Amino acid sequence: MKLVGYGAMLIEGVLAVVAIITASYIGAEIKRVIKTRCC
Repeated sequence: MKLVGYGAMLIEGVLAVVAIITASYIGAEIKRVIKTRCC
């Protein structure tokens, strides 16, 4: 049962990293779009 808990923790960690990377990428993309639109 300990292995299952560890696996869930690992998956959660990976998902968190993916979410952070995705958020930073989307943020950069939005900034780029705003720059090209406004100025």
